[in-house]
Amino acid sequence: MSRSRTLLVTERRITALERAEYMSGLVRKRAKCARAGVQFWVFEHDQESHRFLEFVEAKDSLLLDALELDVPPATRWRAVELA
Repeated sequence: MSRSRTLLVTERRITALERAEYMSGLVRKRAKCARAGVQFWVFEHDQESHRFLEFVEAKDSLLLDALELDVPPATRWRAVELA
């Protein structure tokens, strides 16, 4: 994998019963990312409650690997350098 800036995108669907645990897990994940100098965002779908997208952006893919985030299969996107 390239060492260029990398974005990890994970979609999650949770139940109403899982929401409190999921949200507290997001707080821990955000803190872990912040300590590593990695950006973290989470969005909830506007029309489908309990459907979330998590974005983790690192300056290189090795940082994402080192974080050992507990994520299901996710999609990695590599930054495109424009002239």
